[in-house]
Amino acid sequence: TNGAAVAAGCDLPPSVMRGILARGKAFIGSRMHSAIFALQVGTPTVAIGYLPKTEGIMSMLKLDPFVCHIDTVTAEILFNKVQEALQSRPLFASAQRRMVELGKAGEEQFRNILRGSVDTKRKQP
Repeated sequence: TNGAAVAAGCDLPPSVMRGILARGKAFIGSRMHSAIFALQVGTPTVAIGYLPKTEGIMSMLKLDPFVCHIDTVTAEILFNKVQEALQSRPLFASAQRRMVELGKAGEEQFRNILRGSVDTKRKQP
């Protein structure tokens, strides 16, 4: 195999998902929860945004360049952003630490964004 792992459509516990994502070289996600899991383990992440919370959380983590809007995303854009993400590992390590700091500090905006992603997931069929 080429070392790629895809777990689309799986309903795995968060700890298992984080374990899988920690082994990856990079992650592309259209679901904010999966992107959050990848960021929690420091995996370079490109988020495909279709709701404002995606851009909001990536901005809070100073990772704005790694968001693609779903209406304009192409394979070429994703490829280039993943290449940039792989060259920017220190940014993702900083974001990982920032997530911990924001969570511990009780950063209200950060917690609201996380809650929003949980609430949105629960409302879907």
